[in-house]
Amino acid sequence: MPPHVLRPPADERAPTRAVVAIALRQHGRISARQLAQLGWSRDVIAARVAAGWLVREHRGAYRLAGAPDTPVARSMAAILAVDPRSSTTHRSGLVLHRVLEPDEGAPVHLTTRRHHRSRAGIVVHQAALAPHEVVRIEGVRVATLVRCLVDAAATEPAAIITRAVQEAEFLRVLDPAALLASAAGRPGAALLRALASERLPIRGPLREAFERRFARFLLTRGFPLAEVNRRVDLERPAQRVVLDVVWWEAGLGVELDSRQAHATARAFEADRERDRRLAVQHDLLVVRVTWRQLHETPDAVAADLWTLHRRRVGDRRAAS
Repeated sequence: MPPHVLRPPADERAPTRAVVAIALRQHGRISARQLAQLGWSRDVIAARVAAGWLVREHRGAYRLAGAPDTPVARSMAAILAVDPRSSTTHRSGLVLHRVLEPDEGAPVHLTTRRHHRSRAGIVVHQAALAPHEVVRIEGVRVATLVRCLVDAAATEPAAIITRAVQEAEFLRVLDPAALLASAAGRPGAALLRALASERLPIRGPLREAFERRFARFLLTRGFPLAEVNRRVDLERPAQRVVLDVVWWEAGLGVELDSRQAHATARAFEADRERDRRLAVQHDLLVVRVTWRQLHETPDAVAADLWTLHRRRVGDRRAAS
């Protein structure tokens, strides 16, 4: 490091403002290299750490006191400590893509083109990521979801990868064809092929947390393919309604009853009128399921829905 960089600045107020400005763009993090470029010597940095103004997060990376400790901020700190051109990958990337819950004690996984040693709290992988394999999440370089899944399949337990793929399906952010193409010949490819073939048993968009919870319920209980948020036209009077879940082969629908949407007397009456008209005009039996029922008595809900599905499929076959 050049001698003039090691000298403390004559006026620390301006450098401090500059440090804060840079750190705020980096989730409250700043690297030792950036501090040196602003004229901060090792002694000045050590003094600020001793005073509690800076916190050493990794060798070569610091955070401002009070800065948030989030997965994206931890990834930023690791990138600053290792290589600003590196990207968050593997399990850490899956957390940033929001298909895995953060694990507070887990290290940050990075991938770099050049060799760097792993260190406490950071696992470094050496590989060349193509430009189309890197995205930015809240300003942090992250490998694409597909690349993170492929990489993590080689290092993480199958249960972790299964959970991530299923969550990506629920969120409608996974391209199975791209996943299969990227996984070909890689460790964990067999698991990813199997997961990509087990598509979510629903067609259509998922709009709310209740619907995503119900989709998980259908998947774990082995229900056949259903449609969600399906628009259906009614007559006399003309009305277009949206069915939360429907199995057309059984003439069976499910309405996910939330207090917010169905609590008023007017809504209660309108819902029952709609159910009656669906039964008459489309031969659709609508069953209502509440959040509490799904949470507290899922076995009973599953048993009843399976009974109704089989019975109505059987009745329709017999009638034909």
